[in-house]
Amino acid sequence: MQHKRIANGGYIGLLMLLISVVIIIFFIVRTDLFTGQKNSKNMLEQGNDAIKQAQEVKNLIEKNNQQSASDVF
Repeated sequence: MQHKRIANGGYIGLLMLLISVVIIIFFIVRTDLFTGQKNSKNMLEQGNDAIKQAQEVKNLIEKNNQQSASDVF
């Protein structure tokens, strides 16, 4: 009987480890733990600015190409 109790303790330890990893990941993503800036965007939202700028440039280039194509014809 005692062997069964020790084996179950391993599963509880793994469960606690998994819960602690999830909590750590939550705090890294949702807080400004590494950036140190108050009321700033989190780590995932900071990368979106460059994507939005690239889309604006792409739209501007397409608009200029359409205007130059209509000028030729």
